[in-house]
Amino acid sequence: MSLAFKGTALKLYEQTRTANPMADTDTMWMLLEEKLCNRSHIISLRSKYLNMKWNEKKESLTEYAERLRDVASNLPDNLSDDMMVDTFMKGLPAYLKVRALSVQGSFDEIVSRVTLISNEMKVQRQRVEAYSRRISIGK
Repeated sequence: MSLAFKGTALKLYEQTRTANPMADTDTMWMLLEEKLCNRSHIISLRSKYLNMKWNEKKESLTEYAERLRDVASNLPDNLSDDMMVDTFMKGLPAYLKVRALSVQGSFDEIVSRVTLISNEMKVQRQRVEAYSRRISIGK
């Protein structure tokens, strides 16, 4: 049976075989499936968490923070507030990240403050666009 595995899967097989020397083939498959599926699921979740980005066209910053929290809550690791903040900030677009770097506080406080910054930037952008339209109409 060990010939069916390579790398990490082989190590898991050997560990499982050592821990369960009397297990028959069906039991071994069940034990291996449990270990391999859980591990790959956790790796997938961790990768999803670390690569999350804010989709500003489809969600608010608060919704992005909630999505981040949901994925983090399914990880076996206890993520610190600093780790949550770091992942949140990495997922922001560059124009907002630059403005948000000076923000300090807990995860919730930072989400709140970055939301305010984003809203202020949106208002400023709208004002500039309105001003630009007025100027172009006046020409």
